[in-house]
Amino acid sequence: MKFTFDLPLVRNDSLALNNTLTGAGWALNAIGKDRFIAFEIGNEEDLYTSQRVVPPTWTVKDYVERWKTFSRTVQEKVLSPAGFEARKKWFQGLVFAGLGSNPAWTTKTAFDAGVDEDGFLASVSLHKYVFSS
Repeated sequence: MKFTFDLPLVRNDSLALNNTLTGAGWALNAIGKDRFIAFEIGNEEDLYTSQRVVPPTWTVKDYVERWKTFSRTVQEKVLSPAGFEARKKWFQGLVFAGLGSNPAWTTKTAFDAGVDEDGFLASVSLHKYVFSS
């Protein structure tokens, strides 16, 4: 069995990145190199403002900048030391809820903001709920 493991992005404090790095190291050790596919950083980032975990001004651009910081650091401090080449795609992103509450949150706006500037994205994961528009 192969795994894509979700890493936290929601914390908005000084320990957020350290928490994600700790989780990435633990997950990679538990999963093993042969069964690892990717790290998914964050989950339903378009809902963070309604959850009041980020400022009400949180935008796709803010998400992209944070996602790049987290993915670059996980690559540098966890994946590279474990032998995962930096030029390969080890991340899944854009895990938007897609509930229609914020139409600015799209794959296009995230790519326009440079989410794959480093070429790290292997895939995106967009959620669609039956009850949403």
